[in-house]
Amino acid sequence: MTPTSHIRTIEALLFMEGGSVPISLIKKLLQLDDAELQQAIRELTLQYQDRGIVIINDGKEIGIYTHPDLEKVLTQFEKTEKLQPLSPSAQETLSVIAYIGPIKKNDLDFVRGVNTQFIIRRLLTKGFIHEEKIGREREFSVSNDFLRHMGVTRVEELPEYNEIHTHMKKSLTAIKERLLGTGESQSEISGS
Repeated sequence: MTPTSHIRTIEALLFMEGGSVPISLIKKLLQLDDAELQQAIRELTLQYQDRGIVIINDGKEIGIYTHPDLEKVLTQFEKTEKLQPLSPSAQETLSVIAYIGPIKKNDLDFVRGVNTQFIIRRLLTKGFIHEEKIGREREFSVSNDFLRHMGVTRVEELPEYNEIHTHMKKSLTAIKERLLGTGESQSEISGS
């Protein structure tokens, strides 16, 4: 790998994670020595120096975030975003969370076939889902606001919940077992 590809790979990892990534993990994944890794991080940080996105490095973790001086406009945007209807992809993601949840971020991305980071942010902003961190994993479930919006008091009251929930859980487990080539159960695979 070239130094440029290291920078691109680190950038992609940070974007995919949507938060901080341990520097030790990046070092291990890219098989870099300390000097190579620090040089790649410095160059990536410089590339984002005068942009709306910043790289924050505390020495243990590195993350990609919106620039702090844009807080005012981003707060205004969030307020207007709450008033906008959900896109079809956000509705699909919310349905998966409602019928499978609680669901880990990587499982949600797997089911949807895309990185759901921005959709999750939108659903969190609207108050339709909750996020819980379990170690480094993020897990999502629907909120009471979502249930109230749907006119139910429990997810089990959603239309055909038991049938859909059971089918989706079994399908997710079967696909993962096939891909991993093991007979591990869902709880062993995703750590639930």
